[in-house]
Amino acid sequence: MKDSRITAGEVGITLAGSPATLRPTLGAGIAINQMFGNLQEAHRRVQALDLEATGFIVAKAIGARDGDIKSVTEKVFATGLQDLRLPVMQYIAMLTNGGKPINPEPDEGNGEATS
Repeated sequence: MKDSRITAGEVGITLAGSPATLRPTLGAGIAINQMFGNLQEAHRRVQALDLEATGFIVAKAIGARDGDIKSVTEKVFATGLQDLRLPVMQYIAMLTNGGKPINPEPDEGNGEATS
């Protein structure tokens, strides 16, 4: 379910029954990059359904403090890795694109090019 308050570059998820927003900030990107060595490895670990990796990434993406990573990981477990895998991978892809969506939604119009 997409939250109407989510802006481009953010990913809405449900975490243990509550709505949460993954925000691709520079700080989160740096922390995730440092933890895994690079963003490609973070993406690979989420794709492989790594609970600790997904918990860390979600914690950083929602702005949780370092002391809250364990509780966020517990919420990730309660939610289920299968339900979080695709939105978290989408989030990492946006980090690689400066926090912007990879495939932004097209502008409304008639589909014709303008000059």
